[in-house]
Amino acid sequence: MNLKLTKHVTKNYQENSNKKFCQKHIKQKEFNYSFDNILKKLIFFQNSKIFVGVSGGSDSMLLSFFIKRWAEINQRKFQGIIVDHGLRKKSFEEAVITQRRLNSLGIQSNIFKLNPNDKRSGVQEWARYERMSLLTGITSMERGILLLGHHLNDQVETILMRMKKNTGFKGAGGINPIIEWYGVPIIRPMLRFSKSQILSTCVHNKISFESDMSNFDEKYERVRERNILEKLNRNFFSLQCFDRMSLAIRKINKEFDNALSKSMFGNVNVDKLGWCEINFQWFMMLHQIVAKKILSTFLKMIGGQRYPSHRNKIDNIYEYIINHFQNDVKFCNRTIAGCKIRKWKNKLILVRIPNQNNQIMKIPLWKKLIFDGRWIISGNIGDEFSYPNYNQAIKIRKTIDPQKKYPWEIWSSIPLKINANKALDCIFNLDEMTKGTHLIDSIYGFNKKHLKIEFNEYSQN
Repeated sequence: MNLKLTKHVTKNYQENSNKKFCQKHIKQKEFNYSFDNILKKLIFFQNSKIFVGVSGGSDSMLLSFFIKRWAEINQRKFQGIIVDHGLRKKSFEEAVITQRRLNSLGIQSNIFKLNPNDKRSGVQEWARYERMSLLTGITSMERGILLLGHHLNDQVETILMRMKKNTGFKGAGGINPIIEWYGVPIIRPMLRFSKSQILSTCVHNKISFESDMSNFDEKYERVRERNILEKLNRNFFSLQCFDRMSLAIRKINKEFDNALSKSMFGNVNVDKLGWCEINFQWFMMLHQIVAKKILSTFLKMIGGQRYPSHRNKIDNIYEYIINHFQNDVKFCNRTIAGCKIRKWKNKLILVRIPNQNNQIMKIPLWKKLIFDGRWIISGNIGDEFSYPNYNQAIKIRKTIDPQKKYPWEIWSSIPLKINANKALDCIFNLDEMTKGTHLIDSIYGFNKKHLKIEFNEYSQN
């Protein structure tokens, strides 16, 4: 999400016609081939409605252009989603201009506005996450598929940035063309095409778009990597070679993850109440690289983190667990990535530590709320949720779990609905058979048919 003013390009194909873009523009059949190969992997979404996140730049505008033609051929419903982030004074005006351009291409779209931002730092990260939450929320209402316009240059830039941060083999795999974000499939069908090809194709098809001037500001890490790529000698380096390398690494990562999943069966249990237990005897026999990978993965999941913990922190916590877990005197609870690591019934467990700044969140227009990066809440528009305080959590535990079958910490890290009087309902009925779909059913305040709280087990990339 770029925050600087954009340059409106109403006739960009004339303005850019003298630039040295790649002469080979993308043909519709090339796009269709790329998109169809990805789409066929989504067996349960073959007839779903297609949504495209449209920022107004050349990438998303060309993606919309191609999808419009593809949808006509395949008789599929298609709609554009434009997000007004509200971070610039003229952001809504820019969104309206983008909508008009889509209309001129015969593409229906809607504009949605993000909630006001009160952050003073990390604004770009906030905007990216909130935009993605909105896009997936709208898409999920119709059980659709979301398309984004990331391209080959984005892929290579991402790999270089991740490699600089020592993200290892996982990071070197780059951007996956298909992922699942809180249950919503996201496809990036433009990843095989370069930015130069995209611009050339926009010129060829006379497609207007926004030109964002912040894309040239080197205070942003991605812009610096982009400029480095431009200076590389093309005789010794190509974007396509990088892409083929990342594809090979993603295949290896997939095989590794599959093998790891089989190994974890019966030894790692993620409970729908939002905590995880690990068989320590099995864990200590693993190779340390594998064990650290497991720790990193589940800390990210249980903690609701957007990114894995730093490698050094994982190394330190792993060494502490291995050296002290079997000694009841020396082993103390440790915190990392929003989680508490402790011993419970001779097992290693990870439980969430709620943020001290307990925030009240409302169900938005699209009736789905991502709460604390961990919980997917579906309910009525305007319903409010929050974590209970310590006393409320103790009361809930005594009501639901008098036999202490669960770690006590989890009762303070499950979102609860707030009633009209701004008081948390603290009388609940936990149904063991359905806790995966209706995690907590309040006896008072709302109808359980209108509420669904699920712990998120997806790992976004």
